[in-house]
Amino acid sequence: MVAIIDNLRDALLLTLVVVLMYILYKRLLRVLGKDAVSVPRFDIAPGSEQLEASRFSCTLIAPVATSISFKIFEIDSGKILHEEANLHFEQGEHPYEVQFSEIPRGMSIGADFSSYNHKIFKILVFN
Repeated sequence: MVAIIDNLRDALLLTLVVVLMYILYKRLLRVLGKDAVSVPRFDIAPGSEQLEASRFSCTLIAPVATSISFKIFEIDSGKILHEEANLHFEQGEHPYEVQFSEIPRGMSIGADFSSYNHKIFKILVFN
C-alpha cells in the first residue's frame, strides 16, 4: 500500500514539473516574440500572371509597405533574363510589368519574387 502511494506521489510530482516547464517555455516564447506567425509581406493576385513573347506582367498585392526583389530566369539553363532588387511597394495593389528580349515558344521560365520574410516562385511556360 505504501509503495502505491509513493509511486503515485512520484508520478504527480513528475507531471507537475513537466507542466511547469511547458508554461515557462511558452512564456519565454511570448517574451521573445517567437510565437507570433510571420505574415507574408506581399502576394500575387490569382490569375494575374501573363507571359507573352517579350513581356511578363502581374498584379502584386501588398498588405503593408514592403521591398521586393524580382528575378526572371530560364528553368533549363538558369540564365537570368531580368533582375531587379529592392522594388518598393506601398500598401495596396500594384500592376507590375517587365519587358525583356523575346523568348522562344515552349520555353519554361521561372519568376522569383522575394522579400525579407516571404518568397513566391512561379513556373511559367510561353505557349
